[in-house]
Amino acid sequence: MAAKPKADVIPLFRRSQVLEVAAEIAVGGRSVPDVPDEAAIHCAAVDLSGRAKALMVVGSGNVGKTTLLRWVVETMLRLESRAVIAAVDPVNRSLKDYFAGVEEPPGFSPAIVTKWLEDFLHFVMENKASAAIDFGGGDTSLGQLVATVPDLVAIMEAAEVSPVLMVVLRA
Repeated sequence: MAAKPKADVIPLFRRSQVLEVAAEIAVGGRSVPDVPDEAAIHCAAVDLSGRAKALMVVGSGNVGKTTLLRWVVETMLRLESRAVIAAVDPVNRSLKDYFAGVEEPPGFSPAIVTKWLEDFLHFVMENKASAAIDFGGGDTSLGQLVATVPDLVAIMEAAEVSPVLMVVLRA
């Protein structure tokens, strides 16, 4: 059986790289008008070094959220970084099968999980600690928390904790 050819990796963004905007871009079968040269997009990497981060991994069920977070945590351990690890999946909190000390809500009801998540993020902000949070495919706690605290991102940034949302999509 012939090996499937691998696609070339095309780097999208590099630090201090200026991207030229194409004169015509097809979107949904229609062309978008020219963009003036002075509107060239400057893309610089977001520098979160030296700041606590709350990495929140979300997505549909069975797309690899826990696997991604396992890799992130294993990389952090290898680099001797520290973070509080949490699993809030309403059905399967399997991250605790791979690491000791994974924090989790005391129950599975959306109200309990949402309140616990709020308290957990307060702990992270008060201690300026980095966190890695595994949300499940059916999780509603983050949405409920944002609905009740719409300025959550601003509150976290003011506490010097950068919220980082990673959405895992199915290919």
